[in-house]
Amino acid sequence: MLADVEVVVAIIRAGRDYQGRAVAAAGGPGYDFAATAIIRGDTAEIIGGVGSLTPALVREIERALGEHGITSAHWVRYGRQRPRTVERVAR
Repeated sequence: MLADVEVVVAIIRAGRDYQGRAVAAAGGPGYDFAATAIIRGDTAEIIGGVGSLTPALVREIERALGEHGITSAHWVRYGRQRPRTVERVAR
Protein backbone atom coordinates (compact mmCIF):
# COMPACT_ATOMS: atom_id res chain seq x y z
CA MET A 1 0.00 0.00 0.00
CA LEU A 2 1.00 3.56 -0.56
CA ALA A 3 -0.27 6.99 0.37
CA ASP A 4 1.14 10.37 -0.46
CA VAL A 5 0.27 13.97 0.25
CA GLU A 6 0.51 16.80 -2.24
CA VAL A 7 0.56 20.21 -0.58
CA VAL A 8 -1.44 22.58 -2.77
CA VAL A 9 -2.40 25.50 -0.50
CA ALA A 10 -0.21 28.16 1.08
CA ILE A 11 -0.81 31.21 3.25
CA ILE A 12 1.06 34.31 2.11
CA ARG A 13 1.92 37.01 4.64
CA ALA A 14 3.94 40.11 3.75
CA GLY A 15 4.60 43.54 5.13
CA ARG A 16 6.98 46.45 5.04
CA ASP A 17 8.29 45.71 8.55
CA TYR A 18 7.26 42.04 8.74
CA GLN A 19 10.10 39.72 9.80
CA GLY A 20 8.36 36.35 9.72
CA ARG A 21 5.85 34.38 11.76
CA ALA A 22 8.12 33.69 14.73
CA VAL A 23 8.99 37.37 15.22
CA ALA A 24 5.36 38.46 14.83
CA ALA A 25 4.20 35.80 17.32
CA ALA A 26 6.73 37.11 19.84
CA GLY A 27 5.25 40.61 19.60
CA GLY A 28 7.28 41.94 16.69
CA PRO A 29 5.95 43.65 13.58
CA GLY A 30 2.94 42.05 11.95
CA TYR A 31 2.10 41.79 8.27
CA ASP A 32 0.30 44.32 6.07
CA PHE A 33 -1.09 41.85 3.52
CA ALA A 34 -2.25 38.23 3.56
CA ALA A 35 -3.65 35.93 0.87
CA THR A 36 -4.24 32.31 0.02
CA ALA A 37 -2.26 30.67 -2.77
CA ILE A 38 -3.48 27.58 -4.57
CA ILE A 39 -0.47 25.78 -6.02
CA ARG A 40 -0.83 23.91 -9.31
CA GLY A 41 2.51 22.62 -10.49
CA ASP A 42 4.79 25.64 -10.80
CA THR A 43 1.94 28.18 -10.80
CA ALA A 44 0.38 29.95 -7.81
CA GLU A 45 -3.17 31.27 -8.05
CA ILE A 46 -3.32 34.02 -5.44
CA ILE A 47 -6.82 34.66 -4.09
CA GLY A 48 -8.55 36.11 -1.05
CA GLY A 49 -6.02 38.86 -0.43
CA VAL A 50 -6.66 41.35 2.33
CA GLY A 51 -4.72 44.37 3.53
CA SER A 52 -2.42 46.86 1.90
CA LEU A 53 -0.51 45.63 -1.15
CA THR A 54 2.24 47.72 -2.75
CA PRO A 55 4.35 47.01 -5.85
CA ALA A 56 7.33 46.34 -3.54
CA LEU A 57 5.34 43.72 -1.60
CA VAL A 58 4.23 42.07 -4.87
CA ARG A 59 7.89 41.73 -5.88
CA GLU A 60 8.81 40.31 -2.45
CA ILE A 61 5.92 37.83 -2.55
CA GLU A 62 6.93 36.69 -6.02
CA ARG A 63 10.55 36.33 -4.90
CA ALA A 64 9.42 34.16 -1.98
CA LEU A 65 7.23 32.06 -4.29
CA GLY A 66 10.24 31.57 -6.57
CA GLU A 67 12.16 30.09 -3.62
CA HIS A 68 9.49 27.36 -3.56
CA GLY A 69 9.76 26.58 -7.26
CA ILE A 70 6.85 28.74 -8.38
CA THR A 71 7.58 30.29 -11.78
CA SER A 72 4.32 32.13 -12.43
CA ALA A 73 1.73 33.88 -10.32
CA HIS A 74 -1.91 34.30 -11.29
CA TRP A 75 -3.33 37.14 -9.16
CA VAL A 76 -7.13 37.30 -8.97
CA ARG A 77 -8.79 40.41 -7.56
CA TYR A 78 -12.47 40.99 -6.94
CA GLY A 79 -13.33 44.63 -6.37
CA ARG A 80 -16.24 46.94 -6.85
CA GLN A 81 -16.22 46.21 -10.56
CA ARG A 82 -15.74 42.96 -12.44
CA PRO A 83 -13.01 40.50 -11.34
CA ARG A 84 -9.52 41.37 -12.55
CA THR A 85 -6.80 38.81 -13.22
CA VAL A 86 -3.12 39.65 -13.52
CA GLU A 87 -0.61 37.09 -14.81
CA ARG A 88 2.95 37.66 -13.66
CA VAL A 89 6.17 35.71 -13.74
CA ALA A 90 7.58 35.08 -10.29
CA ARG A 91 11.02 36.60 -9.87
